[in-house]
Amino acid sequence: MGYDITVKRTKFHRWFSVWDWHRCIASAIFGLGEIDDKEYRNELYAVNDLQRNGLVKNEEKEEWWKPTDDEINIKAETKDVDKVIIEVKIDYDNELRAIGAMAAIPVPEKMAEAPDFNPKEFAESISGTVAIQVRTNNLLHDHKKRLKLTNEQCKLLSCMDGENIDREVSLLLAVGLGCCLEIATDGGGIGQAWQSMMDDMNMPERIQRHLFGPILEAFDVSSKQELSFEIMEYMEPEQLGSLASALALVVDAVFSGSDIVIE
Repeated sequence: MGYDITVKRTKFHRWFSVWDWHRCIASAIFGLGEIDDKEYRNELYAVNDLQRNGLVKNEEKEEWWKPTDDEINIKAETKDVDKVIIEVKIDYDNELRAIGAMAAIPVPEKMAEAPDFNPKEFAESISGTVAIQVRTNNLLHDHKKRLKLTNEQCKLLSCMDGENIDREVSLLLAVGLGCCLEIATDGGGIGQAWQSMMDDMNMPERIQRHLFGPILEAFDVSSKQELSFEIMEYMEPEQLGSLASALALVVDAVFSGSDIVIE
């Protein structure tokens, strides 16, 4: 399961697993200063633990998070199908905050007839992927006021509805991810890359300062900061690479003046 994200104007797109997209959202929120090092580390630890072990614990082995009322329901049924396509229905409150979810899983007959197939274990293996989607939504809602995200934007960033998400949201994510990468990778050169893109567009210096001066300053400040932990202890190289892929995608949306869609 994952998020297929496309820049509408350029057709540039990337696919992210539900786990990696959660890491991207958490990293952007950290880069924007909404959570501190400890909260960010716990978020990374917990998503790793949920992905690998199905546990909802933070690094101190305390309960990290669980959906409201434990409403993660998995229904697996044997059907005459060739592959497993999971249908997820997320339940929302009146502010579009996810409060639970249900997944319907068609199990191919050949899989169900295999001697080592355990339907309970199979359902439990799926529950984490559903739970992390709810968590991504909740994390966005927890910080929406200071990030100036609407309820609808929190929903669209954490589901696969395919509706337009405007350029301002991409700009917010670009700044957050860029700052995070500058901090986490000992100065990732994000500011220089951003400057090069403006130069390639022959953007006048006065316009550069007006549009992106504060952003370049934020990247510069972030490049001088350090994490209190080693990022590679909490992310595999390909997971860290997903942050760079997400940054490339939202930067493309920003510079092309385009909406994005998540399907």
